[in-house]
Amino acid sequence: PPPASLYDARMARPRGSYGIVSLALLEAAAEPGTVDDLARRSKVGRSSSRYTASRLIAAGDLVVLTAPGKRPAIVQRAGQPLSNPAMLLGRYAGLAVIWLTCHENR
Repeated sequence: PPPASLYDARMARPRGSYGIVSLALLEAAAEPGTVDDLARRSKVGRSSSRYTASRLIAAGDLVVLTAPGKRPAIVQRAGQPLSNPAMLLGRYAGLAVIWLTCHENR
């Protein structure tokens, strides 16, 4: 007789472990970016990356670097130092880079 279900519980991923989409997004999140940027870097679909990123943010594995409610949110892997603070300024990034460059050697 055919099996009652094609799903075999013994093959399920254990609780607390990450799937391949989560691992790919976390690897891509070494540098800050929007969720769409992370999806492009990790070659994951936009829909699944948005769903997974929301779960990773809720779990604390990804952190939101922009102000609450600002869209699109810029995220980065938790515990990573901020490599490019000017990225958070959006259209003022060029001015911030110039300011940081001028004040770096003081």
